[in-house]
Amino acid sequence: MNLNIPKEFYSDNENVIYEAKFKYAKYFLSGLNFIVDSSFSYLWHRKKFLLDFNIKISKEISGLTKQDFPMLYDDHRFSRF
Repeated sequence: MNLNIPKEFYSDNENVIYEAKFKYAKYFLSGLNFIVDSSFSYLWHRKKFLLDFNIKISKEISGLTKQDFPMLYDDHRFSRF
């Protein structure tokens, strides 16, 4: 991403940092969108990696229940957003 960090973020004053967070939000989010798009594109073309990843994740969540983890869609299943 290689974005310059504005000087306000180096301040010892929490209020200055808090205000800078909102002042520069679009600046950093534009870079974040670039990273997300690039990552998605990279992974989309590596389907073997995605298949292996999905198999590994499914093994990890196979023992989870909705009772223990309310954020699950159902036992052993996450919601697809």
